[in-house]
Amino acid sequence: MLVSANQMQKELKIQILHAFSVAPFKQNLSIVRKILSDDTTMLSSLGVIAESVILLEADEPIADYTAMDDVMQV
Repeated sequence: MLVSANQMQKELKIQILHAFSVAPFKQNLSIVRKILSDDTTMLSSLGVIAESVILLEADEPIADYTAMDDVMQV
């Protein structure tokens, strides 16, 4: 999934909702062991740069595990 560093984290969570069917409040995002917790901040301000990989940990099982094979890059 491609995202822009100029996106708000909340916008990314909505993209993830559509792609993986995981509600935003059930999403735990991190980058290089740093938890991304501020939904009102731009991804660039959270340390997301080109080629960053954002890890998604869901609080609930994901129905389609093959979708998790996709790497999320900026």
